[in-house]
Amino acid sequence: LGLYSLSVDLKESAIQHFNLGLKSTNNKDLWFYSAMNLALCYLDSKDTNNKNQLISILDNVLNDRFQTFNTAFNAFSSYFKALKFYLNSQYQPAQESLKEAIVLA
Repeated sequence: LGLYSLSVDLKESAIQHFNLGLKSTNNKDLWFYSAMNLALCYLDSKDTNNKNQLISILDNVLNDRFQTFNTAFNAFSSYFKALKFYLNSQYQPAQESLKEAIVLA
């Protein structure tokens, strides 16, 4: 439902569905998938609170406990690691993480 909400430009509904997905699953890959899509919703938001939520999600997702053997998720994680470095004005580590994401993809 979250992806459908995004496809019809209902970002608030998508945020609610992805948050529900985060709270209701114990599956690591489903949690990661929901978190990444939620982060994408927050990226486009003008709300300052959502930007803080984005940083919180990035901190949780980039934590080593969410490592997976799924190559796509690892590439996605590297991309968001680059994004976090960029948001913190750390351009060299951002560039390295982005290169890693491209190699994994």
